[in-house]
Amino acid sequence: MSGSNSTVYIDPKDGPIVFYVNGDLKNSAQAKIIIKNNNFPVVFFINGNCDMEGGGIFNLGDTSPAAVKPQNLAIIMCKANTTLDLGGSPMMGAHIYAPGSDLKFHGNGNGIYGYWGSAIGKSLTVDGGFELHYDETQNNEPKPYKVHLVE
Repeated sequence: MSGSNSTVYIDPKDGPIVFYVNGDLKNSAQAKIIIKNNNFPVVFFINGNCDMEGGGIFNLGDTSPAAVKPQNLAIIMCKANTTLDLGGSPMMGAHIYAPGSDLKFHGNGNGIYGYWGSAIGKSLTVDGGFELHYDETQNNEPKPYKVHLVE
């Protein structure tokens, strides 16, 4: 858990970094996670809820959407009936795999902010002007469409 304007830096310069969280991951009060480079992937396995309502996760800590590389960040929700809540003002590129989780994207996600990548979840809520940008580096679906709801 991080909060109160704290910043956590992750630097995968020498190899992939994998986090296993057996419980909830919470990031609040404008706290941020900054991935310092895209040399290797960063993967989070979360066995609980994921609450990123603070400053979110920033790839490279850069303010350029061109710097975001969704294929280098994965969030995998391991437990059913959980939530992944991404809010605040993130500029995040990731592939989220959470088929048993409710996904919520909200906050100041317009302009340079927003989410680039793919997301698989049980439900999806997007509000507050948040922008989603599909990234084609995740090729697990041969379908020609970009966003679809499976019921």
